[in-house]
Amino acid sequence: PHPKGYFAIGAERMSKSLNLGNLMRSAHAFGASFTFTVGATYKAVEAHADTSKSQLHLPHYNWATLDDSWFDVYGDWNPRVDTFPDDSIKKMVDEYHRNGIYVQLWWLPLAVEWKGPKYDGETYVESNVVKEHPDWLVLDQDGKPAKMSRQLEILCPALPEVQDYYRHLTEKFIRDWGFDGHKLDNVFSIAPCYNPKHHHKSPQDSVNAMGEVFKVIYETTKALKLYAVTQTCPCGTPPNIAWLPF
Repeated sequence: PHPKGYFAIGAERMSKSLNLGNLMRSAHAFGASFTFTVGATYKAVEAHADTSKSQLHLPHYNWATLDDSWFDVYGDWNPRVDTFPDDSIKKMVDEYHRNGIYVQLWWLPLAVEWKGPKYDGETYVESNVVKEHPDWLVLDQDGKPAKMSRQLEILCPALPEVQDYYRHLTEKFIRDWGFDGHKLDNVFSIAPCYNPKHHHKSPQDSVNAMGEVFKVIYETTKALKLYAVTQTCPCGTPPNIAWLPF
């Protein structure tokens, strides 16, 4: 029989090069197509425990993640000026690339800020995208903005304008800033939408369309960088079948 597809073996935040060597040796023995690390700071050639010299037979990819709190406001996704002034975020990505490391970006699709209490005790401001497009919000049965994880408000994924918004965001992250993929976090499901301006056939239209935004992110990313990785984290819960294919 002919094998179909491929698989890889990797680890996140590995602390010892000897452990990486064991991983690479096992991957080679089991016929993996490549090995990878996320958050490691060493290169594959430092894996002294890899007695099979697997780096001569299959590629190894090092990944770093620009994690939570790099941005100013949920929904707008602009770099914090106190951390990444001017074009320093792009310069950071370029520096990683010069050292042979791929970089993925943490963010949370569909989430936006509305003035009010924050989940960690602070206060949210209002996202610019909400100021400019308040009609894009998911509303509950009482006509109030519905909530998602981290007590954030939601843009309705059933709207073509919202899908276009995430296409442009993805282009900014991957094409303009140079990132190689995404770490999409706190991804579960979203609330039914009762916004009368959306003219939904059913409040469940928002729930069912959630996957469309993740499809846009995935396909736009792959069109820009075929090797890119889109990582989606439901944080210890079963994946939602709406976005699971993407």
